Amino acid sequence: MICLGIESTAHTFGASVVSGKKEVLSDVREVYTTEKGGMIPVEVARHHERVVDSVVREAIEKAGVSKIDLVAYSRGPGMGKNILSIGLKKAKEFDCPILGVNHC
Repeated sequence: MICLGIESTAHTFGASVVSGKKEVLSDVREVYTTEKGGMIPVEVARHHERVVDSVVREAIEKAGVSKIDLVAYSRGPGMGKNILSIGLKKAKEFDCPILGVNHC
């Protein structure tokens, strides 16, 4: 069993691949930062939209797997529906079951 995990609740967009033997095969993250203004949800969402494909692709490549059996994505809590929906949308692209989890 190979599980892809997608985290998109706040300023960090991340993806990891874990084996059925509980081995972390990859862990890739891109962090949204700002010098002033704090974490503005619409800006965080734009960041996540820009990095989602490359982060997930890199996580799968680093893991060295050719098939994903399950995608677990963070369904909440988070900074808002726009940010959370980016991870869900990506999860739905895979031809396997998806599971929404609490990121805490």
